Amino acid sequence: MDQTVVEDERRAERGVSMVLGAMVLLVLLGMAGFAVDLGWLFYQQTNTRKAAEAAALAGVVHMPQPSDVAFADGEAYATALDVAERNGYIPNPGVVEVVPTQVPGEPYQLEVEVTDTVDTFFMRVFGIDQLEVHDSATAEQLPALKLGSDENHLGPGNSSATDEDFWVAINGDHTWKSQGDAFTAECLGHPDESCQGTNPEYGQGDNSVSPDAPSYWYAVEVPADYVGDSLQVQIFDPQTSRPGGPTDDRSLSNPNWSTTNRNSITRFRLLEPDGTPGDPTDNSVQVCSQNYRQYQSGSYNFSWEDVWVSFCTTTAKRGTYVLEVRQSGNVNVLNAFSIRARINGSTSNTTAVYGLGSMSLWFPNPNSTAEFKVVKLDAVYAGQQLIISLWDPGDLDDPGALEFTTALSGIDCEVRERDDEGNTTADWHADDGNLDSGAVGCHLDIAIQEHNNEWVDFSFDIPATYTCADPNCWAIVDYDFPGVPHDRTTWAATVNGQPIHLVD
Repeated sequence: MDQTVVEDERRAERGVSMVLGAMVLLVLLGMAGFAVDLGWLFYQQTNTRKAAEAAALAGVVHMPQPSDVAFADGEAYATALDVAERNGYIPNPGVVEVVPTQVPGEPYQLEVEVTDTVDTFFMRVFGIDQLEVHDSATAEQLPALKLGSDENHLGPGNSSATDEDFWVAINGDHTWKSQGDAFTAECLGHPDESCQGTNPEYGQGDNSVSPDAPSYWYAVEVPADYVGDSLQVQIFDPQTSRPGGPTDDRSLSNPNWSTTNRNSITRFRLLEPDGTPGDPTDNSVQVCSQNYRQYQSGSYNFSWEDVWVSFCTTTAKRGTYVLEVRQSGNVNVLNAFSIRARINGSTSNTTAVYGLGSMSLWFPNPNSTAEFKVVKLDAVYAGQQLIISLWDPGDLDDPGALEFTTALSGIDCEVRERDDEGNTTADWHADDGNLDSGAVGCHLDIAIQEHNNEWVDFSFDIPATYTCADPNCWAIVDYDFPGVPHDRTTWAATVNGQPIHLVD
């Protein structure tokens, strides 16, 4: 073949190779550019997700809000925006959007969506200068556990005060802790002026910060239907009365009420719903406060004895009012009472009155077998760990037993003991039902004085598949205490999981 022709063909091949190489290089550069932009967009998408999650978790602490506050004016909305800004997302129309919203039908949930407009790099070659990235997150705050009741009264609720077995109660601050009140007793030992052996759980442990801290918090929950109506909170027999009444009030050091223990003052204080419904200790707007003095000639109000007393009347807001209860006076007494809510003067309403975190009980009626509502375990608590604590459940003259039923039927538990200072004396172990027979559920045998003057904790892992329908959402404790006519005790319950968490 002619040499010239060969050279021409070689030059043509080299030209084609250069064109193909240039095209391949362009494709590779495009792919590299696309990969860079894709990584950049993924990074920005991750940031929007993190910002949405942080904003939702921070804002849901304030859900649900009181009825007199519009959502866009409330703390949940403002907190979500603030946290998003702290994460670099300052709302700018058309560029950055942060949208907190209430989840329909889910008052304890908050959704936050974050949208950002992001500049591109190599994709500009194809005319794409900017892209929009966005993500959202939904957070949930588990509602406060309801202890003792979800009706409009806690303790007996009718006019004769005979329709339930237990009274709400509070002991004097210088009563022995072993008498059954874990959080009001200031002293571990004998109630004398020197107060030897200070109870570390006195006033829920907050008295080092505030000497005026309440011993217990109770809730008066008002649904939206009653906003603007007249809410009246009543207390049955709010003062420590003379002996012989239905509440069985008494001086524990002098049953004859001669000259001692007349300085007892029970204070009730009602506080408005606030922006952190999961924390009853920070409500600050007082609606009413009243001191009720123990029986004493000259200062005792006989019209308050063994009757319903209208402690407070206000215009109802939606949300959870907090009722603080405190006892003072360096006294050794038992004051039992009941709490109820009326709407427009009627007890026929769907408000709910219950204990918050803990509650103090007195059941004076002889009863060898008694069942009590401990905590309402709605389906929202599925997958959580529930811990129920009973104070001084073993003050028995004969062997007894207790068992958890209804909502907790068939759910195993572990048991732990703690002494009167809160120190663990026996770490978590299987309950007696499993030890004796391998049966499911939670059962505890109690020997004579076995759990006297100590905490007994019960831990339940609630299945992720747990569900319930009223009235079977209640965890019931079934006491079988033969030979014991009455008991004074304190209950507490917590969710030992993630009360504030993201929802998948």
